Formats: sequence, C-alpha cells, structure tokens
Amino acid sequence: MTAEAPIGSVSPIVDLPVRHRMKASGNRMGYAVGSLVHLGQILRSTQIRGRHVIDLGSQDVTIFDEGDAESLRRFIKELGGDPGALNAKLRGTFPIIIAAAEIFTAAGFVYRCCDVDRRPGTVYVDFNTLAFDQSLYGQFDLVMNAGTTEHLPNPLAAFFFMHYLCRKDGLLYNEVPLSGWFNHGLNNLTPKFWHTLRWMNSYKVISAMIKPVGVTPANDGNFGGKHLDFIENLSDLEQRSASIQIIFQKVEDRGFVPPFDAVLPETGDGKVVADLVWASLLPFVTLGSLSPAAAVASVNSFMSMQRLSYRMLVPMEYLP
Repeated sequence: MTAEAPIGSVSPIVDLPVRHRMKASGNRMGYAVGSLVHLGQILRSTQIRGRHVIDLGSQDVTIFDEGDAESLRRFIKELGGDPGALNAKLRGTFPIIIAAAEIFTAAGFVYRCCDVDRRPGTVYVDFNTLAFDQSLYGQFDLVMNAGTTEHLPNPLAAFFFMHYLCRKDGLLYNEVPLSGWFNHGLNNLTPKFWHTLRWMNSYKVISAMIKPVGVTPANDGNFGGKHLDFIENLSDLEQRSASIQIIFQKVEDRGFVPPFDAVLPETGDGKVVADLVWASLLPFVTLGSLSPAAAVASVNSFMSMQRLSYRMLVPMEYLP
C-alpha cells in the first residue's frame, strides 16, 4: 500500500476571510485507507455492536493503488459488509476517490455526515455558531473527526457536539494535525489538550498514536508558502509535521466539560471550579445547544468526580 495521504489535504487558499472550512474546487476532506483499516481493527477489538456513524465533515476516501483497493475490500468484509459492492468504482484509474458514505454503507453502517457543505445527504451544521440540533444527541455509536477540527477557529464547539452525538460506550475518533502543517488549518491541538479533554470527561483511551507526515510535491502546499513570509524567521524553523490519531470511548453517560488550562485552588468546597465550568458551558446554553439543567448537571458531575462538595443549582434567571 502507498504511504498515507495527508488528512484533509487541501490546496492553500490565501488572504481570504475565513468563516467556514475552506476547500479547493473539487477537493474535499478525506480519509487515508490505512486509517480505515486501523479503525476496523479497533471496532472489532472493542466489539462495538451499534452501526450508526456520523462524520464531522463531508468526507471522501482516496484509493491510490490496487493495494489500497484490496485493503478497502478487506475493511468492508471484516465488518460484515459486501466487499464487492464497490468493485465497479474500484476498476477505474488510480487515484480513485469514493465518498465515505458509500464505503461505510457497504460495510453495513448507517452513515450520516454534518458540514456547511451542501453535498446531498449532509446534515447542515456550522460549528462556528455553537448552535446544534439536540435531536441528534445520543444517536451514534461512532463519531468521526478525520481532519475537520483543525479548520475551525474554535474547535471546542466540535468536541462539545461530538460528545453529545455519541452514545454511552460509543467511540470518538480523531485524526488531526499535532505539529507542523503550517499552511493547513487554523490550529494544532497539543498533547496537553488531548490529556485534559480525556480526564475532564472520563474518556477511556482506546488508541493513541503519532503519525509523522513527509512533505511531497502532492501536499507541499499544506506546509508553507510565500504568503507566510511576513512572520520573521518562520522559513528557518525546522518543521516536523505529524498528525495524532486518538480514539476515545465514552464510558460515562454524563455531560461534556470543556477542557480548560487553569491553576485551580487546592482548598475550598469547589465553588471556584464550578463557576469556571458553568461559564465555559454558558455559550452553549445561551444558543440552545444545552439546557440550563443539563449544564448544571454537567457541573455537578464534574464536582463529584473531583470529590468536591459544592453543588450548583440552576440560576434563578434560567428557571422556567
């Protein structure tokens, strides 16, 4: 099989105001086949029985050669699907691009995706609004973030949405840039972020690995460009680009707690901590993505996890 393509590879778009994730014409977010193979191994080892999956982003899969095609057929077969379902498309000239929806469907999944993309079958979601349809909450066994959150100026909203989309014991799959990628997205989340997200939400780590990425003529636009020369000495910096693939299991059925980086008091009943968590959830309450009661329940669950005695009540202004 060929070396894996960079996640979410797009041609650089320069000096445009960014509201949504920008995509070059004819180019979408996408998976490498190797990532799907690893996902298949995880699904079999964790014995996730549910078959409802949702993608953050309207995704494609790029098949570079016959080795990739065979790996894709095996992925579909090992998950109980029909490995011949895509044979007609796989007879084309490589590289071949197939919608992720077709591949997951062939593998026996009920597939949905959400994006600002108007592609048929896509649930319209703008992560920058922080306003989400609560009817989708708890409907999915597998929630995929394959090269999406790095394109958001505020990725926290997407992690909030992922948490609530996922059923208890479901999987939260992330594969995004960790370092380098200077001209790819808008953020590279640190290992400390992933640790904090994990412990504040009691996620179980199923898999976590670093995937170094080399610069090739096919993807060098993701790593630099003349338009970045206004940053002094940037071109002299040794850029070691890598992605992180990290898969969590949502083992507790409690509300989301946004990760925050603060020095917390070592004494007291926890009111300071509760106020911080409530404030971080308040934008989602204001925009209708979370009820005040659910937000307070999230705060108090976190207090319990931290063995702090303080318990919050729904503020008077939010009572019916």
